[in-house]
Amino acid sequence: MSNESNQDLVVGLDAGGTRIRAVLASAATGRTLGEAAAGPGNALTVPLSQLTDHLAEAIGRAVPERDRDRVVAVVGGFAGAASGPPAAGSSDEGSADPSELSGPPDLPGFSDRDPGRLNALAALAEAQRRLGVAPRTVGVSSDIEAAFASAPGTPADGLALVAGTGAAATRISGRRCTVSVDGDGWLLGDEGSGFWIGRGAVRAALRMADGRGDPTTLARSVGLALGLPADLLEGAEGVEGVYEAHETDGVDGSYKAWLDGYGATHTDTLSQSVTIPAGCKASLTFYLHIDTAETTTSTAYDKLTVTAGSTTLATYSNLNKATGYTQKTFDLSSFAGTTVTLKFNGVEDSSLQTSFVLDDTALTTS
Repeated sequence: MSNESNQDLVVGLDAGGTRIRAVLASAATGRTLGEAAAGPGNALTVPLSQLTDHLAEAIGRAVPERDRDRVVAVVGGFAGAASGPPAAGSSDEGSADPSELSGPPDLPGFSDRDPGRLNALAALAEAQRRLGVAPRTVGVSSDIEAAFASAPGTPADGLALVAGTGAAATRISGRRCTVSVDGDGWLLGDEGSGFWIGRGAVRAALRMADGRGDPTTLARSVGLALGLPADLLEGAEGVEGVYEAHETDGVDGSYKAWLDGYGATHTDTLSQSVTIPAGCKASLTFYLHIDTAETTTSTAYDKLTVTAGSTTLATYSNLNKATGYTQKTFDLSSFAGTTVTLKFNGVEDSSLQTSFVLDDTALTTS
């Protein structure tokens, strides 16, 4: 059996409008050895400095420092980057110099001047320099071509329909985009995309707010997402207080509180002071559901800490993700005869959402 610790490694990148995902694999076997994610990677809309930081974060997390000198190829599909078949004797493989890139036959040199492609190459080169990664091959394509390349059987020709942050339909010939429909960006197109759906929700909420539209539960969801006080949302359809504002099934209906879940640096806190009578037994119970987009199985990037006063009762993270709700119970009898603040504190890092959803929280005394 071959020793993978001595084999060449390759890095694949999926750089979309919402996040960048990096995968480290063995060049010989294709076996995945590591993966990580970071912030947005659209080569046209993300500022070059931020694009560089996000690429460095994703690659740095996926590739351990001890293995970086064994990376022989880094290839990425970038939203906002045009691509075309390389001219004979010239390609982006083996070089990160944009001057060596060629475009589609009917648009000679187009790729040399495409701003998205140039941004992707420049950011990728700087990210690799920071990390000490010096691959022999560097490749940049559109994110749609990268998505099509992952299809079962690795076909060379076909159709690709992408509906993520943006949206587009393309014809692929020889593993290159030859015809595209939409993909025109958030301002002019991308119909059916995540952004398009989100913008529609905000518009519906605004139409309700100024009397042009019918009542909608979207009003309260949009308002809470924007951090509006709960009293301003009274009267919006479906609102029953701050934590009844979302439409996700709980243990026996809609849940009581949703902390974090933004996919960005964020802290949510839920707290209440309670007085526990002297001489009695007391327990705190609640149901917890954890959903996450994190893929790691070893690092706690997002955390929920449960405390009673200065005492930490439990800490949960993206590593505790699970389907459904799990009941948690803690003995608070030691706090009898005192007033104590019970607190749920959710802290999320810069990328990849983790949602901590609470239901049926209760303090029982006997």
